[in-house]
Amino acid sequence: MHTKKSARKFAFIFTLAVSLILFLGVNLTGCGTSGTVAPAVLPTVEPTVEPTDEPTVEPTEEPTDEPTVEPTEEPTDEPTAEPTDEPTEEPTAEPTDEPTSEPTDEPTTEPTADPTDEPTADPTEEPSAVEVSLSAFEYDQLTGEVTFNSDSTLAKMGYTGTAEKDEDEKWVAHIYQSAAVSGKTVRDGEEAVTDLEIPENFEYDGTAYRITSIDDDAFCFCKDLKTVAMPASLTAIGDRSFYHCMALTAIDIPEGVTSVGQEAFEDCIAAKSLTLPSTLTSIGQAAFKACYLIPAVTLPEGLTAIEPSTFETCIMLEEVTFPSTVAIIGERAFFGCNQKLAAVDIPNGVETIGAEAFQMCSKLQMVSIAGTVTEIGENAFMSTGLKMLVLSEGIETIGEMAFYNNDLTAVAIPSSVTSIGKNALAMNFDLATVTWKGNEYTDNAEFNQALKDAGIATDDVW
Repeated sequence: MHTKKSARKFAFIFTLAVSLILFLGVNLTGCGTSGTVAPAVLPTVEPTVEPTDEPTVEPTEEPTDEPTVEPTEEPTDEPTAEPTDEPTEEPTAEPTDEPTSEPTDEPTTEPTADPTDEPTADPTEEPSAVEVSLSAFEYDQLTGEVTFNSDSTLAKMGYTGTAEKDEDEKWVAHIYQSAAVSGKTVRDGEEAVTDLEIPENFEYDGTAYRITSIDDDAFCFCKDLKTVAMPASLTAIGDRSFYHCMALTAIDIPEGVTSVGQEAFEDCIAAKSLTLPSTLTSIGQAAFKACYLIPAVTLPEGLTAIEPSTFETCIMLEEVTFPSTVAIIGERAFFGCNQKLAAVDIPNGVETIGAEAFQMCSKLQMVSIAGTVTEIGENAFMSTGLKMLVLSEGIETIGEMAFYNNDLTAVAIPSSVTSIGKNALAMNFDLATVTWKGNEYTDNAEFNQALKDAGIATDDVW
């Protein structure tokens, strides 16, 4: 065993030595001057057989058939098609469409919409205040008692109040500013507020409030108040809100107010002017009753009714402008406006004149009533001193004593009239002629009989 291993080892060493000699001999020969043998034997045998067989056989036979067919078609179609299509269409299409459309649409649409919508919405809604009705006093109509509510809006704004009966046993209320508001020490009966400016917004206990209405009875019986400035945020004025504010010198209701409650400014006997906003659509009963010194009133378009006693005993009222939207003049709406009101023109659109609507307007001398009016109520123009009366065709009903006790000299009754009440024209001592359906009557008995025969009247009219 040992001999065989030595023999193998010897043979392996011998072979390795021979190979090394041959290798050194080849390299030494290749470095000599006649270097044509070594390149022809070693370098050319292996590089020429494999590279020459594959490039020569396949490129000559197949390249002739295939390169002529395929290289001509493939290199021509694919290289020309793909490089030409892709670089020409895609780079041209994508850079042109996307940069042009997307950068143009996104910056123009979205940035324009977002910054414009959001910034304008937020400042308008800010501050997000709680809408509140301005309240000060509570008035119990059953007992007549006036109390100051410590949770009222004015209390939150730093005001206080008292109420007591005066020498005539009538309730009188006072508003006072706290020291935090006025900077003065408030003592009973002193420093009462006479000029009040109602703010649009105020803050209390960390909460922002926005005043949008004045509550019922808010300032009733506040006899000290001379001026009140109302905010633009106001939309409604409640019932009796300034009732019996006898020192108030002007009533100026701002634009935006749509309703004024009943008796809201009744007995504001010192008010010398009245301004109504164009937004006003509703005025409650007796809202301006006994505002003695108001000289004129312009009622806004959109108002559909003048409620009962709205301007009753506004004795210095001289001029009234009616809107085209008014359909109803309520009972006693202008009752007792007896010092200055000399002429009234009831326009088209009015359908009803209520009972006693202009009764006791003792200076009223001329009245014209449009044909849209179908009904004139009882005592509507009683005791007015009326001298000239124009009744248009279309009027159907004239109530009892409608024109009783006036100074009329002549009257024409429209043929459209189907009913005339008792004594409608009585006590007009100067009335000489009544015209009806083309006939002139100078005798009241004859006229009364003609109406009864026609079924228009059951009692004497004149």
